[in-house]
Amino acid sequence: MRRVALLLNRNAQRVTPELVAWARSAAARPGDVFATATLEEARAAAEVILAGGYGAVCVGGGDGTFSRAAQDFLSLAPDRVPALLPLRLGGGNAIHDVCGASPPTPAGLQADLARAGGDEAPAPLRLIEVEGRLAHFVGTGIDAKHIEDFDALIKGKLRHGPLRPLSRGIPAIVLTVLLRTLPRLVLEPRLRARIVSTGASAERLDDAGRPSGEPLPEGAVLYDGDITIVAAATVSQYSRDITFFPFADALSDRFQLRVSSAGPAEVLLHLPSVFGGTYRNPRTLLDFAVTGARVELSLPSPFHIAGDLQAASLAFTMALSPHVVPVLRRPGGARPAPPAPRP
Repeated sequence: MRRVALLLNRNAQRVTPELVAWARSAAARPGDVFATATLEEARAAAEVILAGGYGAVCVGGGDGTFSRAAQDFLSLAPDRVPALLPLRLGGGNAIHDVCGASPPTPAGLQADLARAGGDEAPAPLRLIEVEGRLAHFVGTGIDAKHIEDFDALIKGKLRHGPLRPLSRGIPAIVLTVLLRTLPRLVLEPRLRARIVSTGASAERLDDAGRPSGEPLPEGAVLYDGDITIVAAATVSQYSRDITFFPFADALSDRFQLRVSSAGPAEVLLHLPSVFGGTYRNPRTLLDFAVTGARVELSLPSPFHIAGDLQAASLAFTMALSPHVVPVLRRPGGARPAPPAPRP
């Protein structure tokens, strides 16, 4: 049996004072709960957790909270990182789908605590290094715009009004896409990107995720043209219930890079299959297996690291990190790539 710590981000969507109080009552000891509000507090909590010899940590927050915690533990003690299990208390919750976290109810959270304290063997989670940060996914284009729009519409308005029930999960995501993000895609200037391989042997992937054509050497231009999104991940999920990287789980030594130039009509028409990971169109959707890439943009544009929005930039670089973190993954292992009907 493992000793379990709870690391809670007070800024996360569902981490309320009542939740923190419940966690302290549910934990083996009240001192096993670390509720933090700043990056400095979170890193200090990680130091205490490592010194305390905890075997597992339940991380309460979203994808950004999880990736920050993973980076803190790796930077402090790369050979002693405890098994991590995210609690479904944030916004997007992609890593929570990957790990099979329970619903954010008292019974669900209690089940996650019991699971973390059990004898389930952790599995390694590969990470991408992006401008000094570690994360399981990164992106620019419509997804970064969507985060801006989500913060403005959902967090800024609906979450505090009579439409609060629409402020969570898939309804919130779809509402943001329809009301804010797709109109921006129509009205704003088209973004262009030049993407260069910065690692060894990148490969184009076909509709089934198999290598297609000759390996692409370091320095090869993978793409040069209009984009709607450029995103990369080591996991299949991109947000709650959205399988955007259907081939990522099958790549053991690289990560999936996805580039799309699909216009608003195509995105809207195929939104269910885009969210489900089954949409394919070789004219507007390209997939690569890479160990590193540099994305150069035609206009200063925001990008995000595990859902944390970054300042507008003309370029950013990503590379597969040599570090992995132990996580309790979804029972049954990695999710297979969904079947892909032709468009």
